[in-house]
Amino acid sequence: MTHRPYRLPSVFEDDYYPYSAKEKYYFLFGKFCSEYFLGDFKFDFKIIDLLKEKYGHYQEFRIFKTQQLYYRGKENREDFKYLIILKKNWLFGINQYNSGIYYDINEEHAELEELKTLISSCIIKSEEKPHYYVIVKANHYEHDLALERCFVRKQDLKIETHYNDDFLFVHQKIESFINEEESGLVILHGIQGAGKTSYIRYLINHCKKRIIYLPVDMVDIIANPSFLPFILNYKDSILIIEDCEELLLSRSSSKGMNSGLINILNLTDGLLGDSIQLKLICTFNAPLTNIDKALLRKGRLKAMYEFKKLTVDKAKSLVSLKNLKISTVTEPMSLAEIFHSSDYNFVNRENNIGFKI
Repeated sequence: MTHRPYRLPSVFEDDYYPYSAKEKYYFLFGKFCSEYFLGDFKFDFKIIDLLKEKYGHYQEFRIFKTQQLYYRGKENREDFKYLIILKKNWLFGINQYNSGIYYDINEEHAELEELKTLISSCIIKSEEKPHYYVIVKANHYEHDLALERCFVRKQDLKIETHYNDDFLFVHQKIESFINEEESGLVILHGIQGAGKTSYIRYLINHCKKRIIYLPVDMVDIIANPSFLPFILNYKDSILIIEDCEELLLSRSSSKGMNSGLINILNLTDGLLGDSIQLKLICTFNAPLTNIDKALLRKGRLKAMYEFKKLTVDKAKSLVSLKNLKISTVTEPMSLAEIFHSSDYNFVNRENNIGFKI
């Protein structure tokens, strides 16, 4: 039996038991729902007027102003300022920094895309510094994880000028993958100083999705049972793991079961991948040898690239473009060598410190 919205005002007004948006949906329409959640953006509440124009003629259309924050035990409940019944089987929630669409998965896909576009048009653009999130241990307990916000500097980097010509196509594939609602894996490897970290910084500066960074000293946490429940809270995010050679080792050559690798395989494909839509970017400095073949499977691996020194012609062009004080370029150079050519060299100097034997 389908419940009419006007028969259940207590679903929205009951302070004793604050129902979640999904519970409200079930009580209203008698079925479970799918959810599209958009967070970490500041929203203009003109979206309410736009929704009135689009859905106001439906009999079910209602706007409810709710309390801002609820707690039930340790679980953080609804944080929507407004909940809006758009029409039968469609519920929308919004506050200043989050919004959510709750809908019947069997409804027309075009309707959801139209709503996404409408919501996106009401995102307030800010001049906030580019930022990402670092996974940290929370509350001083070994298995409790949290995200800590960090900022990066803006950089003047262009794919066409700072990398070899063959990287542009790979970059376009990575951009396309990031914007899709699916999970998968990107592998970036190569020599030190060739631009892997600079490219990650580029993504942080230009990507609108949440970017999560896993520090090198916490890579082992991927094998911990607490990691999957934690990362499942951040659907459609980008997870960056640097220097992860050991994590990607082939199961046939590693000692014992590589639980971290198994979790990566599950997150980038299969049932978990369908649910979380995580975009995993792994980088390392070693050559691409002895990694597990399952990581390279079509469907899971979205892009792969080996960073090398810039060709002589490419290096010359970059030196000229940036007006750098490098007299001649006669051999391939890495980005580090080009931009830090004048830095003091602390190694391989003729005047050695210490005893000479």
